[in-house]
Amino acid sequence: MMIKRHLPLSIFLIAGILLTSCVASKKFTEISKLGIKKNFWLLGSWNQNKSNTVEEWKFINKNLITGRMYSAVKGDTIIAETYKLERKGKEVFFTMKSTESTIPQVEMKLKSETPGVLIFENPQQEFPRTISIKLDGTSKTTLFEGINKDGEGVTRDFYFTKSEPAVKK
Repeated sequence: MMIKRHLPLSIFLIAGILLTSCVASKKFTEISKLGIKKNFWLLGSWNQNKSNTVEEWKFINKNLITGRMYSAVKGDTIIAETYKLERKGKEVFFTMKSTESTIPQVEMKLKSETPGVLIFENPQQEFPRTISIKLDGTSKTTLFEGINKDGEGVTRDFYFTKSEPAVKK
C-alpha cells in the first residue's frame, strides 16, 4: 500500500532529475563546443624539455584562459610571450604576443578541436599560419607551421612536460 502511494512521487522526482541533468548536460556541451571548458587540460605549468623555459596557463573566466612563456635567468623571470585563448561570440581565438617589439601580435581562429588537440589558423599570415597544440599524456607539443619569405614551408615545434604542482605548506 505504501509503495503505491509513493510511486507517483518517485516517478515525478526521477523525471525532474533526468530533465535537469539533460538541460545542464546540453548547456555544458554547448560551452564545450566553443573550446574553453573542453580544454582544461591546458591549464597549469609546463616545462620545456632541456631548458629553463616554462609555459603557464590560467583560467580567468568562462570565456578566457591566459598564458605566458618565461625563462628564469640568474634569478630573474624573463617573459618571452603572452597568450590568450578567448571565446568571442561563438568562435574561439588564440592570441600570442611576443615581448620583442619587432614581432607583431598573432591572432588565430580555432579551426578544429578534438579531445587533447587544438588547431588554430590564420591563412592571411605567412608564419605562423597554423598553430597546433597537442596533448599526449603528460606531454604537450606546440607546432607552428607556415611559409618563410622565400615561399618555402617552415615548421617549428616545442615540447613541454606537465609540471608537478608545488606542495603548499
